[in-house]
Amino acid sequence: MNNLAILCVDDETIILDSFTEQLRRNLGKTCEIEAAQSGKEALELIEELQGEGLEIALVVSDQIMPGMKGDELLRKIHDLYPKTLKIMLTGEADAQALGKAVNEANLYRYIAKPWDETDLILTVKEALRSYSQEQQLAEQNQELKKLNVQLEQLNASLEQKVVDRTLELQKAALAAEVANKAKSVFLANMSHELRSPLNSILGFAQLLMRSSTLDPKDKDNVEIISRSGEHLLTLINNVLDLSKIEAGRTVLNEINFDLRQLLEDLEQMFRLKAEDKGLQLVFDLPVDLPQYVRTDEVKLRQCLINLLNNAIKFTSEGGVSVRVRKQKATTAELGNSQQEISYLGDRKVPETIDLPAKRICAACLFLEFEIEDTGAGIPAVEIDTIFEAFTQIKSQNKYQEGTGLGLAITRSFIQLMGGEIAVKSEVGNGTIFSFDVAVSSVDAAEVETKQQMRREIGLEANQPRYRILIVDDKWDNRQLLIRLLSSLNFELKEASNGTEAVDIWEVWQPHLIWMDVRMPVMDGCEATRKIRFQESQKQGEFAIDRTAIIAITASTFEEERSLILEAGCDDFVRKPFRDKIIFEKMAEFIGVRYIYEEEPLQLAAAVSAEPVSEFSLSQDLSTMPQEWIEEMYEAAQSIDNEKILQLISQIPPARDSLGQTLKDWASIFRCDRIIDLIESAN
Repeated sequence: MNNLAILCVDDETIILDSFTEQLRRNLGKTCEIEAAQSGKEALELIEELQGEGLEIALVVSDQIMPGMKGDELLRKIHDLYPKTLKIMLTGEADAQALGKAVNEANLYRYIAKPWDETDLILTVKEALRSYSQEQQLAEQNQELKKLNVQLEQLNASLEQKVVDRTLELQKAALAAEVANKAKSVFLANMSHELRSPLNSILGFAQLLMRSSTLDPKDKDNVEIISRSGEHLLTLINNVLDLSKIEAGRTVLNEINFDLRQLLEDLEQMFRLKAEDKGLQLVFDLPVDLPQYVRTDEVKLRQCLINLLNNAIKFTSEGGVSVRVRKQKATTAELGNSQQEISYLGDRKVPETIDLPAKRICAACLFLEFEIEDTGAGIPAVEIDTIFEAFTQIKSQNKYQEGTGLGLAITRSFIQLMGGEIAVKSEVGNGTIFSFDVAVSSVDAAEVETKQQMRREIGLEANQPRYRILIVDDKWDNRQLLIRLLSSLNFELKEASNGTEAVDIWEVWQPHLIWMDVRMPVMDGCEATRKIRFQESQKQGEFAIDRTAIIAITASTFEEERSLILEAGCDDFVRKPFRDKIIFEKMAEFIGVRYIYEEEPLQLAAAVSAEPVSEFSLSQDLSTMPQEWIEEMYEAAQSIDNEKILQLISQIPPARDSLGQTLKDWASIFRCDRIIDLIESAN
């Protein structure tokens, strides 16, 4: 006999028989399905079933019944058996009855008559899953209590010191096991529930900012919304990142990228923030720093952002310096085997490969980063705890904000990239964070060139009218994509679940489907599998164009990538997404060609202009009067942009490349480059 039972209550025999028959057909192997035709009979039957050793996991009751109504029955069941889940089944949308059932009986769900069998079974299965999880947690808590009692009894018979250590380890292990199980369930749900609404917030903000008719005041307001949303997303991602790290679910995603460009982007990102506080921000990069490297760019960027954020936040005067150094690797040939070893201090990183002897292995190049500030410093008593999760510096209360996760995540990411992080600090004399990461040096040809960011405003001529199907159970998420794509004259249809998507696909044959993953009735992966199966069947009958399917997911887990691709999706995009990625994916998978907004003339000229060599600039500079050079040097040291521009206007047209270069540097406050040019020329 099964341990779990489901009780169905309805005064109409036909409905009750149909209801129980559907449940027995789908769930009869795992649950006892019982029936009652009145509230009184239901209460008596519950008592009888419990006497037989059955757990009443779920009661599904009609609302309109003679004698005792459904909401009254469910309230009594809740008073007597609070663990039992309750579902109301009714053909009348009685808001008052539903409200009473929710408030007084802790109603789990509401199902309207007539019901759809698939929806019914999904709802009941979800209820049984929820009930089982609650029971498992209760059993684990009970087991934990029993073990605590046993450990307390052991404490009386063993040496106190040994018992205390054993007790601490046992409790920690049990608590971690219970917490990890609960965390896995929580994390999967929270990743979806938190990131999905942010997709709408940031997405609609992007839509508004694309408008050319938005007045400056409204644009400022939208930018505030967008910045706040981005900040909230950062906090959420920090929590999710830490949870993934603790669960061992973080992986290294190495790509080839331009290291110097990354550092320049960070300098631009933080320069205004530093200047707003009256701080100097200096990036010290050596000439021999490799420009193109291979490692996890996203994680390296996040580590540097976390450390720079902290440095500027905790510094009220002075400045922040970023230094990057390349640590040379050496090789050793061991006997006849071609084993290459990189030595870095006391650390060696070997790799046996079939290459000529004495060649330095690519994975053995280390970069050392230092972020130094002139802030208040960190007390020695707090140094050992700053890398712990949810820890903030107690002596800096006036600066405290955020989650206290940044340094914990930074250390984990650095270790994942093959490095370590250290900190030196003295109260009143600032702080230095230093870390190293293992990278490979790569050729420029191996690095994908980043395209100039331009806004799409239309479609090129001589293209088909692209049919795009948008599938998401959330109305606002569908509207975001509809409004984004309708502005470019795509032909659009929408569906709220996988079943609707398959039906529309069969009739409409869209070029591309944007497919949400988590949906009721039928999820996105199942819908994709059905479409791919039907495509394979129809290929034998007549020619059919394959529909591109791109999944949209709020999950941050890397393992979901393989599940999505195995289902038949061509690619996937994470929520919240940027409008740019939507247009890029459509160009990649169905060949859409866009018309772009014209670039400002100055920007276009700057992009197309050939770079001017330092030697050529030095030669042009040497033709200028010495008095002019000295004035320019003083203006650059004083960061006097007005004076710099005035002096630039005196440069003759024949030296236009010098004038344009100095003007470009001045426009982004790179007075340090002007100073370096003058010093090198002299």
